Amino acid sequence: MGSEAVNEITKIIEQCKEEQKASGGPYKNALAYLESVYNDPTKPDSYRLRAASVAIEYQLPRLSMTAQIDGRNFADALDRVIERSRARVALNGMKLIEAKEV
Repeated sequence: MGSEAVNEITKIIEQCKEEQKASGGPYKNALAYLESVYNDPTKPDSYRLRAASVAIEYQLPRLSMTAQIDGRNFADALDRVIERSRARVALNGMKLIEAKEV
């Protein structure tokens, strides 16, 4: 490695140290670092976009749903739920109107 490369690396390290001092010291965690990258207008847009896309996974909860079925198939469980919902209507004192199939 030539002396020019060593000087360039040293310059980059010094620049990073100055950035750390300006930001209040080392980052508390990886998310804080990612936030500093995507909020820094001096960084290239590709870096900022990548940092934002990674950080959002930790900032917003992901919506998901799980179902636990105890050894029976899904169709049987669905039929039981439908029957329970029909029974609740009858239990509330309402009349159930049966429709004729067309």
